[in-house]
Amino acid sequence: AASDVYKRQQEGRRDGRDLDEVRRKLEAGLVAARGLTLDVPPPFSVARLVEETRNIPEGLSSGWDALDSCGVLFNPGELALVAARTSHAKTTTLVGLLRNWLEAAEDGLLVFYSHEEPEVRIFHRLLALFAAEGERGTWTSNEVRDFLRNPDSRGPDYSWPDGRDLAAAQRRLRELEDRLLVVYRPAWRADEIATHARGLAERGKVGAVLADYLQRVRPPEGDYGRPDIEITEVARCFKALSVELAAPVVVGAQINRDAIPDRYGANLAGKTYKDATSKIRESRPNLDNLRGGGSEQEADLVLGLLNYAADYKTEAKATGEHEAPPVTLLEVGVLKSRYGDVGRWAGLAFERRFGLIRDPSPAEENELTVETKAASREYLDGLNKRAAARVETARLNKERAEEQRKAAEAKAEAARHKAASKSAKKPPTSTEADS
Repeated sequence: AASDVYKRQQEGRRDGRDLDEVRRKLEAGLVAARGLTLDVPPPFSVARLVEETRNIPEGLSSGWDALDSCGVLFNPGELALVAARTSHAKTTTLVGLLRNWLEAAEDGLLVFYSHEEPEVRIFHRLLALFAAEGERGTWTSNEVRDFLRNPDSRGPDYSWPDGRDLAAAQRRLRELEDRLLVVYRPAWRADEIATHARGLAERGKVGAVLADYLQRVRPPEGDYGRPDIEITEVARCFKALSVELAAPVVVGAQINRDAIPDRYGANLAGKTYKDATSKIRESRPNLDNLRGGGSEQEADLVLGLLNYAADYKTEAKATGEHEAPPVTLLEVGVLKSRYGDVGRWAGLAFERRFGLIRDPSPAEENELTVETKAASREYLDGLNKRAAARVETARLNKERAEEQRKAAEAKAEAARHKAASKSAKKPPTSTEADS
């Protein structure tokens, strides 16, 4: 093959032509043709950008005053991650946001893509939240399910909560049906979710998209080689979707257990819930604890959750008299904010039996209030260094994988040339010689 190329080059030069020159002209022509197909950006204009700014929709507040006071907003065109360890209330928080935004009568369709629970279970969760009386839970989602399935399902002696609360919740959700869509398609890839959401936006405004959760969503088809690259591609799809829809996209994300300090369970064992809280606070997640890595690069906002009741139950293995109280602390920390402060934590009241997250009442504030001032410079520098190290490691891994791929291709190509050359030099058989 190399000799054929050399032969053509020599023939071209004898004819007064240079193949390299022809190639350069062809490449220049292709570049020019490709430029004609580009969406050419408009000239820079202050007037145009001021008008564009005026048309940017306002961000959505969470609906929880403690978190809003940390400067948290879910802005159009931005990707937010709600990150937590297993059983630390990711789905509960996302459904709580959905309920708050429905109650706030914001404009546009709210779309909840669930890869974790089917639509009917999200429906039960929402009914339980809307049935809350005076911000206090009354129905659990399991009670909602069992009562709607069969009011006699728990036997004649079971005392159901007030049925009027559940009936009112059903009426309220009927009023909101046109503003809500819950999609349970666990096989959909990230690009298929984006395609569906864009289709909805063509028929009317999409106010926000929520997805549960990042590590369960498959990336677009392709050969990525490593899980962290897959997760990054999924996050990139959601980020692009938020820009296209001009709506906030909020996605649950898994946190690794490496946020847990050494001898964590042993240090909690035997303690009452109140005595254990200071130790539990040491397991607050950091940005570099996100499972798989890469997603934090695409996100504009990353919120970390710390569910005190979950850790007290699983790590301290609390039972009997040491069980957690009905209302416990759920901390939400700002681990990353592209346009705001990081390192601040909000304390919310969590009624885990009812799946209800709310602001603490005045009587609960002493027990449930946490540090809300900005973090120290040393803390922020540590976060930034760890995040930068993760980015650098991901870049080096990607380069190494690309080098290995090229080396494998070169080796395979050399083997093919060697086999072809060997076949060409092989002496004829006696049968071939006779013929």
